[in-house]
Amino acid sequence: MTISRIILDICDGCGLCVDSCPTDVIRLDGEKKARIAYPDDCQTCFLCEEDCPRGAIEVAPEIIPPPTPYYVKRRNRAKALIENHARVQ
Repeated sequence: MTISRIILDICDGCGLCVDSCPTDVIRLDGEKKARIAYPDDCQTCFLCEEDCPRGAIEVAPEIIPPPTPYYVKRRNRAKALIENHARVQ
């Protein structure tokens, strides 16, 4: 599950999280409180957390996303510079 928790004492049932979720993970229950209905469908997009006006939702990714191509390019360049520096000395 990537939505780590919904703080029910804070949730006012506005439904913004339900509307913002692109994969329909969150639903309002009978008490008009947000509930995680389909945790396996969460894409960790953080839209529900960002849109919640009360701050009742916390998203915590279980998997760190892979590095971007830009990061990989910079990392490889840094490794090459270190290796070249070590050879010169």
